Amino acid sequence: MKTLKPAALSMLLLFSQFLTGTGYAAAETIIEMNGIKISTEASPIIINNIVYTPLKTTAELLELTADYNEEEKLVTLKHEKLKAEIKMKTDGSETTVNGKKYKEAPMITVNNQMMVPVRFISEALGCKAIWSESWAECTESCEPRYRVNRLQLFSANHAIKAVSGAAITAEISSDEKTIPAKGDNRETNYNLDIKIPQLTGLKNVPLQETLNNEFKKRMNDRSAAVAKAYAENRAANDDYTWSASESLTFHLSENSAKLLSIVFEGESYYGGAHGLPYRFAYTIDTAGGKLLTLADILKNKNYQSSLQQKINDIRAKNSGMYSELFREDMLGGKMLPLPDEKQFYIEDGKLVIFYAPYEIAPYSRGFVTFTIPLD
Repeated sequence: MKTLKPAALSMLLLFSQFLTGTGYAAAETIIEMNGIKISTEASPIIINNIVYTPLKTTAELLELTADYNEEEKLVTLKHEKLKAEIKMKTDGSETTVNGKKYKEAPMITVNNQMMVPVRFISEALGCKAIWSESWAECTESCEPRYRVNRLQLFSANHAIKAVSGAAITAEISSDEKTIPAKGDNRETNYNLDIKIPQLTGLKNVPLQETLNNEFKKRMNDRSAAVAKAYAENRAANDDYTWSASESLTFHLSENSAKLLSIVFEGESYYGGAHGLPYRFAYTIDTAGGKLLTLADILKNKNYQSSLQQKINDIRAKNSGMYSELFREDMLGGKMLPLPDEKQFYIEDGKLVIFYAPYEIAPYSRGFVTFTIPLD
């Protein structure tokens, strides 16, 4: 019997290789666990709308021990803490979780690489797995994050250690229901899908508790808001389709071993033509134990005028990218105003300033961002 031993995780996965045959590689894919980028030894594969990832990487991510019985061609995955055991035949003929058989989740082998259905395995361990396609209509104005596919895993049982020192778990709140209307069988829909981070390991424990409590409060507030809207509109409207939904997720950006940016992205929908997207961010100096402001980042208390000038210079030099902004007279002047203090984060050593839909551009433009090198 051979044992597959965990190896250290690196931070980035970008692939552009395509495979022939029944499946294909997910071009330019990033895998994230609780918001942190993870690398793997081979590209994810998509077959029949199932995303497969290498066995070794999947086992490491989910803290599984992986044993291979060569004689029986059987892989056994165990999680001691969760008392879970997953067995998979390498020819795909059999898959069991704690003895229960499943037909829809076979293992496959590609180029001598054992590949497993990542959603099936992660959800068997209480994780939430999300596949996000890159935007089909993504142009040069699209944010870099949305130019690649992403496989995101969120779990409260698996704390991923960030380079900056924090360990990240996810807290998840989800609910959905559909109720037929009384009059004409039109439905009323309710959907809640919220994921927030919970931090451990920060040297500043009071700051850690403050942030975790604030994140939980946002989760509770959004959950209560959508439930209230759903109940009120359900009682008042029986003659047409009406929906209420709230989604909130997060990703992390690490910059050296001390700066950590947490970026939240959500959307509220309480009826109408479309929902209302929102975004807010926190940047933490984990070594110094401080939540940073723009003044801290730019090391200048009077940064507003210089930052505003820099944003407008970028706009002027990239007129094609920013051609969909509102006219200057609608903004009240030729200079774009500075956004709110929480509308920034740091990624790849650069300051990212963002504006919400309708703030300086039409809704269809989405979030408008300006990326500024910090040197």
